[in-house]
Amino acid sequence: MEWAQTSCLMALIVNILRDPKKGKSAKPADFNPYFQRKNPVQKVTMKELKTMLGSRTREVMKYGGSKQ
Repeated sequence: MEWAQTSCLMALIVNILRDPKKGKSAKPADFNPYFQRKNPVQKVTMKELKTMLGSRTREVMKYGGSKQ
């Protein structure tokens, strides 16, 4: 919580003093050492999913549950 406040203040100071023509604005996450970036979600089509799973899906569907 304290780092969130501190990083907001740091970003505010940097954005006030920066030249808008030379770079993009800073975000509080740039200064927070505990900020964790989320991994991007990989989108997969049904065709790709079927090739990844292969024939195992057919066996599971055939027996109506997990293989015993």
